[in-house]
Amino acid sequence: MKIDTTSLLSLLAAVSFLAACGDSGNSSSEGTPVPPDPVIEAVLSPAAPDGAISVVEARKTAKPGEEVTVEGIVAGTMSPFAESFASVVLGDLAMETCDKIPGDECPTPWDACCADPDALKGMRLTLQVPDSEGRPVAQSLKGISGLEEMDRIVAKGIVDASSTAENLVINVSRLHRAPDQ
Repeated sequence: MKIDTTSLLSLLAAVSFLAACGDSGNSSSEGTPVPPDPVIEAVLSPAAPDGAISVVEARKTAKPGEEVTVEGIVAGTMSPFAESFASVVLGDLAMETCDKIPGDECPTPWDACCADPDALKGMRLTLQVPDSEGRPVAQSLKGISGLEEMDRIVAKGIVDASSTAENLVINVSRLHRAPDQ
């Protein structure tokens, strides 16, 4: 069977369009928000935990098993939210996101595509909300309490035992979304 290039490109475009229109977070097929898993709901905090340090400082000082409170923004990668798990990338407040560049009209400023990739590695960490077995809850954090890319977060938790100097992971016990700036 021979398929011409135009037909193949049309098929790929249709598939891409349909995939882009798929589920984008925590809403039902009718578009109504899905309530957060009770474990996620239990860590949401209306007030920011005290004593927050920067993402960069946490990466330098935090060790597995230690409690840490960190402040940053949902940024540092094109897709900071895990699609099926309660996990999100937190970027340092000093991260050069595209919205900080005068005249830049990037539609995805949270990806920090204009920043030095090597510098970005030291300016982000992973927050996850673990279930009773220590695995991330099987629900995305995107949309929970309005949480979106570029939101400022203050989170408190324990540094995961699997954390390394290159990959800091914090098991969140309190998560505060700062009001819009």
